[in-house]
Amino acid sequence: MGRLGGSRELKNVLIVGYPRSGNTYLGYLVSYHFNAPYYDLYDLSEVLAGKRDPESLTLAPEAFSGTFSRLDQKKEVRAVLKSHELPTTLPVKHGGVLDYVAYQSSDPLVLITREPKDVAVSFFYYRYFRQAFRKGHWSRYLPPPIYHRYHLLLHFERLALRVAKEWREMVTKWWDLHPLLIRYEDLLKQPESQIQRIANEFGFQFHARYAAEAVQFCQLSHLRGLEKARNPGIREQERKYREGKIGGWKKLFSRRLQVRFDQLTREATQLVGYQ
Repeated sequence: MGRLGGSRELKNVLIVGYPRSGNTYLGYLVSYHFNAPYYDLYDLSEVLAGKRDPESLTLAPEAFSGTFSRLDQKKEVRAVLKSHELPTTLPVKHGGVLDYVAYQSSDPLVLITREPKDVAVSFFYYRYFRQAFRKGHWSRYLPPPIYHRYHLLLHFERLALRVAKEWREMVTKWWDLHPLLIRYEDLLKQPESQIQRIANEFGFQFHARYAAEAVQFCQLSHLRGLEKARNPGIREQERKYREGKIGGWKKLFSRRLQVRFDQLTREATQLVGYQ
């Protein structure tokens, strides 16, 4: 029956994980399959803080708005929520925006993890391609190979060690709340099976047809196209380096950095099965 037993009350599904771990990809898959609207809690917090217009929360594409008409699927999930927050800082009420978008301790909790060294690499490229580019850092005018080398030499090791500490804290603190664990590597290999695991774990119905449709619609290549359309300023070179490949860390980590990184993350990697 799953963790939630026979409860018929609609639940929010909360997906948590360190940035660049596949959180959005999993959230989109779950949203599409269960026909439930997808929300990023960071976006909601930005609205509540007056930093963003509520209209910016309009969901695009419509596939993640929970508005499909499916006669063969009952409504079981109220909303799919994504957060990179720690459990101690997670905002649980968003009444100023959407009364029903809040997380309760009885709601399904999913922790998504990824090999932390791959996370560090992905986060590095996100930070020094997208953010530096958007903020007009002078290095944006360098030829792409030199731009890449400049930030790699100047920033990568320091950033990687920071990611190691933050990733460890994220995993260990959420682990104490007994989440369902989804590994990014398993999600890439068998996305439909991971959707089914969520359904089975929390007592929801699994629809093979909608899982297959979700996987087809949420192909990473398609999502990158949507991202590029929403963020036209991102350089083509960023897509080249941010491929989301498993094991990409081996190209950037020195042996010394690998040893130090593994020391910092050992406790958490053992918890989630990376060692």
